Amino acid sequence: MHYFLFFIYNLIAVPVLFAGAHIAACFKPKIARGLRGRRHGMAGIRQGVSDWPAGAPRVWLHVASMGEFEQAKPVLRALKQDRPDCRILLTFFSPSGYEHAHQFPSADLIAYLPFDSYCRSRRFLQLVQPDVFVVIRHDLWPNYLWRLRRLGIPALLIDASLSERRVRRLRPVAWAVRDVLKTFTEIHAISAGNAESFLPFYPHPDRMHVTGDTRYDQVYNRTQEPEKIATLTESGLFQRSRCFIAGSIWPSDEKVVLPALFDLLADHKDYKVILVPHELSPEHLQDLQAALQDRRFSYTLLSRFPERPNDLQVLVIDRIGILANLYALAELVYVGGSFGPGVHSVLEPSAHGCMVLFGPRYRNSLEAIQLQERNAGQSVQTSEEVARVLQQWLSDPESIRQAGGRALQLVHENLGASQRIAGRIQTFFPGSAPQALSSSFSFNQ
Repeated sequence: MHYFLFFIYNLIAVPVLFAGAHIAACFKPKIARGLRGRRHGMAGIRQGVSDWPAGAPRVWLHVASMGEFEQAKPVLRALKQDRPDCRILLTFFSPSGYEHAHQFPSADLIAYLPFDSYCRSRRFLQLVQPDVFVVIRHDLWPNYLWRLRRLGIPALLIDASLSERRVRRLRPVAWAVRDVLKTFTEIHAISAGNAESFLPFYPHPDRMHVTGDTRYDQVYNRTQEPEKIATLTESGLFQRSRCFIAGSIWPSDEKVVLPALFDLLADHKDYKVILVPHELSPEHLQDLQAALQDRRFSYTLLSRFPERPNDLQVLVIDRIGILANLYALAELVYVGGSFGPGVHSVLEPSAHGCMVLFGPRYRNSLEAIQLQERNAGQSVQTSEEVARVLQQWLSDPESIRQAGGRALQLVHENLGASQRIAGRIQTFFPGSAPQALSSSFSFNQ
């Protein structure tokens, strides 16, 4: 441990973060929920682990929020399938993940991560006594990691990625990043390129592995949940060849995409459009409905479905958690976010064999780049460009289906990371001898 960093973090950073969170809670309901949830968290953890059988392997897996939880799901399922005797503690930083996790059966105990202070980290690990710690992608808390290393508890960073932009930002504090990352027994990167990006901060190629990205497994698993949209599929209103989905859209996306979609609906009454706003605020939903009313399109909200089933043209989704399943209803989709900070998940529609459109800011997504390279996705910047793709859909639908097939192939080629990682975690269970990973997934081979 770098003692200068240890003292700076605990004497300055931790008090500032603690005070800042309580001040921000006065203005941010999400932060306030997180603080309330932590109020009696340690007592709940103590009670939960007290029921665990002696000698059962203990896994502590931490995620930041909902997105990382989705990535963790196939790993946790694989662990429980291979070793049903193991006990899993799943911790969250954010309420958005914690509040949606309690129906997940593969975790034995779900809790907020206690604040990363010196004393709380010690108390937490005394209670849990994990055999192995696993964290998804990021959300690294130094006191926990330093204490895990001191106690000799293996720590694994999985689904690890490091963009070139982030590497540039970290270089001025590389000494501090190295001090935190060296606490990991192993780092499992999503690709060889990302593994190389870690080497300046984690100069241990023998402990750096390329095991793949668990998101592929999770999005594929989501395609096996038709019951979540059974009401829509059983209505018979939505045929893939005549249904377009605009998912995770922001107002900046709508300005470009909606004019082309409205022209499509005006000229082709038998086509359907499903709009899925990223933010389900009442104001945003009202604005969408006003735009549809101005053009006199027949529409309804999902919460009112099957209102107006006979002449329905547009369905507006006012419910969270089903977008990944909705993509089964279409063969051509648009994924939002890339007229803002960056495109949202393009893997979800790809797993359903959809051709994917997105805006100009998509370099944050390796999958979007790969879809473009395979002619399975396309970046659009204007309404006219969207309209040209829609016209191609009308005149040459087979070309759209072939593009969707290439998108699905990308998903199939990258399945299996979760099982590989679950197998690696089990080598750190009591009585298990650590084994080398297959050379096809080891970075240093």
